[in-house]
Amino acid sequence: MVKINLVTGNKGKWKEFKNLIGHGFELKQINFDLKEIQELDSKKVVKEKLFEADKLWKERFKNRKRTDWLMIEDTCLSIKSLGELPGPMIKWFLTSLGLKGLAELVLKQKNQLAIAKTTIGLLSHNYKMKFFEGVISGRIVLPRGKNGFGWDLIFQPDGSDKTFAQMDQKEKNMVSMRRLATEKMLRFILKNRS
Repeated sequence: MVKINLVTGNKGKWKEFKNLIGHGFELKQINFDLKEIQELDSKKVVKEKLFEADKLWKERFKNRKRTDWLMIEDTCLSIKSLGELPGPMIKWFLTSLGLKGLAELVLKQKNQLAIAKTTIGLLSHNYKMKFFEGVISGRIVLPRGKNGFGWDLIFQPDGSDKTFAQMDQKEKNMVSMRRLATEKMLRFILKNRS
């Protein structure tokens, strides 16, 4: 059984990854309170979080050597009309503007196109680091739906008339950037098992 320790306190992310990572893998949630650097490069954000998570692992489990994978995920939303902002800083934009405020700001622009990107960082027990990305296009709309979390209510992926929040978990997993990144990660792990 391949063991993966997902470091997140976000219940929505945890639920999605539980659905995406299936048989043959044991997914465990580790809830460390990680600092997030303010950076537009999501790989740099994930890399710093991986180093911090590994440090916290060593502090919490002093006598237990880590023999499995440590995983960090960051999902960002880059909006064309805002010069690719907020990117990895989406959390702070939502804190300041709220979902409706961000959507209304974007809808005042000529272009509502957005890119949703998930970056997964994986750290092996022997400190080899690998990154996996999943990217999809869509557009920003006024909040619709009741499912999901984060900015799911205002992101409508290309090819769909629904926001992520209007989709059930199975529908969202079929088109999500998180699924694309996760599939790449799982292929890598299976190929590089030790």
